Amino acid sequence: MQKLEGRFQGLEEKFQRLDGTVQRLDGTVQKLGGDVQRIEKKFDGKFERLYETDDQILAILGNIDKRLTPKVEDHEHRITRLEEAVA
Repeated sequence: MQKLEGRFQGLEEKFQRLDGTVQRLDGTVQKLGGDVQRIEKKFDGKFERLYETDDQILAILGNIDKRLTPKVEDHEHRITRLEEAVA
């Protein structure tokens, strides 16, 4: 009987240690979850700014294209006329 009680106490001690380990792991997982959420927020903010910058760059390039295309076409037309005149 004492042997069984000793085994039971040993199992109970192991269970208590295991329970403590599980509680520590749970706390660690919760902390990691909070860290992940903070990182996600940081990345969301950075990507949002990146998309805004991207849109600004595309708008600038679109404006440049609108301004330069007529000039390039005009120059190409002049070159074509000069080539015809020289030929």
